[in-house]
Amino acid sequence: MILATVFTRMNTFYRFGAFTLDPLGRNLRRGDDEVDLPESAWLVLNALVEKAPETIDKDTLMDAAWPDTAVVQDNLVQAIHTIRSVLGGDVRKPRFVQTVHRRGYRFVAPVEVVDADHESHDGTDESALPLLRRWKTPGRLAGFALALAAVVVAVVTILTAMTTQRRTKDPTVVRTLAVLPLENLSGDPEQEYFADGMTDALITELARIEALDVISRTSVMKFKDTRMSVPEIARELGVDAVVEGTVTRAGGRIRVIAQLVDARDRHLWGENYEVENRDVLRLQRDFAVAIAEEIGARVDPPLSDNPPRAVDPEAYEAVLRGHYLLRDRTEETILRAQVFFNEAIAIDPDFAPAFAGLAYTYNLLANYGFSPSPQARPLAREMAERAIELNPGHADAHLALALVAGEFDWNFDEAQREFGFALSQKPSSPVARSGYSHLLVTINDLEGAIEELRQAQRLDPLSEIIGANLGWILFLDGQEEEAERQLREVLEFSPDFAVALYYLGALLDRQERFEESIAVLERARDLSRGSSYTEAALAHVLARSGDRAAAQAILGALLEKSRDDYVSPVGLAVAHFGLGRADEGFHYLEQAFDERKGWLLHLRVEPALDGFRDDPRYLDLVTRIGLPELH
Repeated sequence: MILATVFTRMNTFYRFGAFTLDPLGRNLRRGDDEVDLPESAWLVLNALVEKAPETIDKDTLMDAAWPDTAVVQDNLVQAIHTIRSVLGGDVRKPRFVQTVHRRGYRFVAPVEVVDADHESHDGTDESALPLLRRWKTPGRLAGFALALAAVVVAVVTILTAMTTQRRTKDPTVVRTLAVLPLENLSGDPEQEYFADGMTDALITELARIEALDVISRTSVMKFKDTRMSVPEIARELGVDAVVEGTVTRAGGRIRVIAQLVDARDRHLWGENYEVENRDVLRLQRDFAVAIAEEIGARVDPPLSDNPPRAVDPEAYEAVLRGHYLLRDRTEETILRAQVFFNEAIAIDPDFAPAFAGLAYTYNLLANYGFSPSPQARPLAREMAERAIELNPGHADAHLALALVAGEFDWNFDEAQREFGFALSQKPSSPVARSGYSHLLVTINDLEGAIEELRQAQRLDPLSEIIGANLGWILFLDGQEEEAERQLREVLEFSPDFAVALYYLGALLDRQERFEESIAVLERARDLSRGSSYTEAALAHVLARSGDRAAAQAILGALLEKSRDDYVSPVGLAVAHFGLGRADEGFHYLEQAFDERKGWLLHLRVEPALDGFRDDPRYLDLVTRIGLPELH
């Protein structure tokens, strides 16, 4: 029976479209011309065609193409891409090879089986077939058949054992995932912003998958160009699997090759995507859907509910450049980013991500003190509302609106609604969870705030600012020992992180560990280049430690600076409170109120106000801000 099967296959050809596949000669022809196809790709194609239109799982295809070689599924993905390049078609519109997610591939074109010794099944003349003359003698044919049969029996025995072993392994359950920075294969270093932007976009799309925590860009970018292995990276980030791949942009097209690898370095999935530049959003969505299907989850909302629009490539590129600049939070880079977002709007006035990007920059200008809140926040709201008008489901626009509502308008109900919507769209956004945690502190839910920050930390485990904010809110909640441990842990990995030093200095100040606090805050001041907040915190602890002259000297310098440059009234208030000057302290808090400073939202737990909360002016501020009653 085996010999008969082998003999039959030796005399069989397959025809599909303009192509003829010769199993014995191991060649593929288009008409009279032989098509150049690597051996591994040819073997994959042959296996698919022989079983058409059945679905063949990935392991079987890999065993067919690399029977005695240990390879990863990326080799199979590359072979499939080569086949598609030769035959035609792509992932979304397969003409010959179709991807069956979570299973494998199948050959979908009609296949005509042709007998080399007789006419084809449709009467095709034998002269049109590839030559098979050298194998036609009975002696050679029988000898070859016997040898091939022996090999087949041995291979089948081995493959059966391998397949059984594979099937007994526990399937990988993916609940946490990291997308490593895509490698830029364009050869142009100037295209790094595009590779990083595509990485961000894929993270954003994957973050919409239910029951999947996706590590943020802040943490994964630290592994750009790393030589660490996948298991090492997965262990450091605490994830079940990672996505790694490459991106190329050339000739008006974008190509992404990606693979999903579990923490034990086992290949779970891989695919090629190639689209025109204007279909980049579709590529990102297809990628997320494929990953979701592979891990048995779903994208919310479903793909059919909100199909991605085609975008103007120049507008999309301008938005990517804007966000690339925002990695550095200086006034110069924020203003330059605004130029790119405005450029995108000029090209495409209906491109929601450009308006959302602008809203983000206005919030940053206010948060970092580069622009007065009464000037920047209304513009942030205007841009966010325009983005939502264009795309009601745009999570980043709702997040920008939440920040304006909570930190400037002090409309805590609106802020809660907007944060809720943003998190429903991007549950894996550490930025949204961190922002929401500050709102929870405002409404006296410190336990909820801590939980949100712990979740943000799980999503961005290497983020210094999230770790520092967690330490600060633990401190505000009275968990001082845990807060100090958390802040020192951040400083162990980032000893020059000024924010963590600032928070630690304030904690040590409250505990009256004045000498330690002064040393920490002096370092924070130096690293933050004389930030008024750190200067004021240092003046506060110096005054409480008894060195009022040194505290007064710092305060005097701040007041002198305020004559020509902007100095936050918050810092001036803190320094005065440290010196015990309630009148001056509340005077500057009134200025902070007029500027709608977000710092005021934490008045109930802010340590600088210790000893002053019985003052009627404090109670009046709390009432006018609209802070809820303590429970």
